[in-house]
Amino acid sequence: MQEAPTKRRCPPSWAQLISKVYQADPLVCKGCGGPLRIVACLTDELSIRRILGHLGLSPPEEAKPPPVRVVVRVPVDDEGREIQLG
Repeated sequence: MQEAPTKRRCPPSWAQLISKVYQADPLVCKGCGGPLRIVACLTDELSIRRILGHLGLSPPEEAKPPPVRVVVRVPVDDEGREIQLG
């Protein structure tokens, strides 16, 4: 007698996961409620930045880091007292 094959659950699709997290279906148009479809997958950073910039969605440019301060190390002995050089 053969056992019935066990049913395996398929992993959720990316759309199901996004829908679960954001409570919004990423494949439904917000404007008309019609279905959306994927027409391209962009991975080139320059292309992505250009598109986001054109749409006014580019992230702010990172601010320059503050200037590095000069660190002066003072030699100390085993008890933490400053050692006079010279």
